[in-house]
Amino acid sequence: MATVNIPICTNDMKRPLKAATNLKHTVLPKTLKFEVYLQVDKELQEQIENDAVLAEKLFKKVSVEYKKTVTDLAAVATDIDREFGKELKPKGWVEKEWQKRAPEVFEDAEARMLTESRKLIKKWQQVRKDRKSYVIKSAVKVTIGSLSVATASLGTAIAIGGVATTGGAAVPGLVAAIYANVKAVIALDKVLRRLKRDVDEAEQELWKQLRYLLDAYADNTKGQVATKELAKAAVEQFFSVSMKSISNGENAMFDFKGKLDKVEINLSKMGIKLNKALTDQAALDKQIEDKIGKMLKQANYKSKKLPKLVASSKKLNTAVNDLLTDIPLAIRKVDGARVRHRTMYKPAMVNLKAKKPEWVQYGEAALKLGDLALGAGFTDFSALDSILVLVDSIGVEFDDVLAEKLL
Repeated sequence: MATVNIPICTNDMKRPLKAATNLKHTVLPKTLKFEVYLQVDKELQEQIENDAVLAEKLFKKVSVEYKKTVTDLAAVATDIDREFGKELKPKGWVEKEWQKRAPEVFEDAEARMLTESRKLIKKWQQVRKDRKSYVIKSAVKVTIGSLSVATASLGTAIAIGGVATTGGAAVPGLVAAIYANVKAVIALDKVLRRLKRDVDEAEQELWKQLRYLLDAYADNTKGQVATKELAKAAVEQFFSVSMKSISNGENAMFDFKGKLDKVEINLSKMGIKLNKALTDQAALDKQIEDKIGKMLKQANYKSKKLPKLVASSKKLNTAVNDLLTDIPLAIRKVDGARVRHRTMYKPAMVNLKAKKPEWVQYGEAALKLGDLALGAGFTDFSALDSILVLVDSIGVEFDDVLAEKLL
């Protein structure tokens, strides 16, 4: 009797395999297909197709085995990826290792799926009291593709036993550390942009409340704002109708001071991150000079791309240093705002709450300052995005240098 194929597992495994892995140095195959068929007598095939319960049990069991196959294959890919990252491997090692180990996973999967299918069919026959022997084999079509080296992370191959003097990280780790620090500074810059706006709004609100209070005070004291001997009734009347505005002014002042503190804290964090980037870059430059240069020299090979890598590293160093010089300028801007708070806003509110007419002099002086908003002329750290691109390019250039010898 003729046999026919029943497809029990036909899947492109790339998507589930990608979800099950987090490869750092290698790239999954573009095509990764796994097709399993049961080869059975046509009579049996017709019976299976007419029995929905059996078909459901069959595909459910095969699904379990399929998930295990994905897990096993992900373990192989992850292990190869990890091994490649540990030390320099011969050219083509990743591809050959995948071609050797991946087929074993599929062979085991095929055997398990066939075994489970036969068990289910035999059990099904027993229930039906069907003692007839059927041919039940399996056929597999597999396209495992090629696990390959990710050019963008080829740099991990430089491990070669050589490590940086700061923490033992190889070149890719240092590039990643610099990238992470600059990324953190970008996040801090976003916070600062919002804080600058908040500080300016708080100061504007403070001016608004001072203007209102000065006008109300002048009305209630009949213009005698400069005299120290005022009618007690006039002063009390002013306070009785202006307590809410006094409270609003005080809140605006506290808000102004609090936002200034946050600006300075974030500027300090920026400085720490940028200095850490410079420290990591010093280690990176040493790695480039001592490890890569030495490796190429020992191989008697003059790299055409190494000078570009060195030039980019120097450019990065200059850019980060320039950014660091902007931070003291920004802090001086904050200091100027603090002077306004200390010498005018705070004395005005303190004297006002104490019902001392001297508060007027401080309030009027503050309103004569003009527009001294913190955001005006404040460093916007616009070079950060270009620095991030530069760090990224250094990683690529580093890979290009190694690729001259490894690919």
